[in-house]
Amino acid sequence: MTNLYTAKPVAHRGKMVLNPGDRFRTYQPENHEWRDQLCDKDQHGRLIGKNPMDIPLDVLTAAGHPQASVRDVKQRLRIMHGVDQGEARHDAFCASNPDRLTDIRDKICLPCSSDSPAEVRRCAIYDCPAWQYRMGRNPHNPRRGKNPFTSRTKRQECKS
Repeated sequence: MTNLYTAKPVAHRGKMVLNPGDRFRTYQPENHEWRDQLCDKDQHGRLIGKNPMDIPLDVLTAAGHPQASVRDVKQRLRIMHGVDQGEARHDAFCASNPDRLTDIRDKICLPCSSDSPAEVRRCAIYDCPAWQYRMGRNPHNPRRGKNPFTSRTKRQECKS
């Protein structure tokens, strides 16, 4: 298990590499210290990203996924894809820019995974700036874990 106070947070610098003898490029995250905290393995040994809503906020923040605005996430994506410098910085990076954090799933994650919602749910690229929003929810929302459909009186009855 990773010690939250000694592990470096991810800086969104993972890349695709071609290992010797391989036909296809594979994803190489920048560090593996957060893998056990942010991913599980399926029955075949493949990494599957955990649901960010199930990860404690202190772990998510320490891992390099702090609360962010849409503008911050888009800028981190531009840096990750190398279109933040030179002539490329003037290009439109996202064809359909997300307006809200919860739009990131539809406008960034789905196109990245060939429009497969199942692949978005399983995404293990935990150093992607959009990773924590891939479920279509904001894990840093202060109403996290609360049911908006229960009335205030029902919540007060449950407390007593």
